[in-house]
Amino acid sequence: KSKRASTTISDLKRKIADTSSGNQDESSNYGGIVLISIEGTWNTARKMVNKLPPHVLRLDLSDEIRLNFTTPEINEGIFIDNSITTAGETSQSPSAPSLLSPLRRQGKGAKQDNVSTLEATIVALLALGLSVDEASFILNCARRKVK
Repeated sequence: KSKRASTTISDLKRKIADTSSGNQDESSNYGGIVLISIEGTWNTARKMVNKLPPHVLRLDLSDEIRLNFTTPEINEGIFIDNSITTAGETSQSPSAPSLLSPLRRQGKGAKQDNVSTLEATIVALLALGLSVDEASFILNCARRKVK
């Protein structure tokens, strides 16, 4: 199958603004969005994504994830938890940003800078208007489960 194009959060916001009906309340412009987060192994997730209709936009969150996991000033640094370590590095390090890093069993040479589905979903929701307090609450619930 051919690889489907993805869109960034900025592009998505621009598309929404272009199609909005002049509503001045920006937060209500996102009311028509359905965010689908695919959870599973890479193989299972790939199969599920391939079954989505072609009109479903794919979000490229790589820039937002990089900023949220390496810049303490972004969203009050809620993704940076210095109590999580992998091989002596804190989660502030780009090589081990995910709260699930200590639990993952990945083969040699595997990328260590992946984030969990939950974390990626929260990054998307923050960009679309979720408050930092709400996002922080969700992350802290997950952190309690991991510890």
